[in-house]
Amino acid sequence: MGGYMLCLLSSVTLGSVFGVLLLLMIIMAVCVYKPLTRR
Repeated sequence: MGGYMLCLLSSVTLGSVFGVLLLLMIIMAVCVYKPLTRR
């Protein structure tokens, strides 16, 4: 049971980390894309 919980916790942590990275990439893409379209 303990190993299962650890696996679940690690997967949730990895998922949240990837989610934050994806969010940062989207924000950076928007920040870069908006000035380009404004010209």
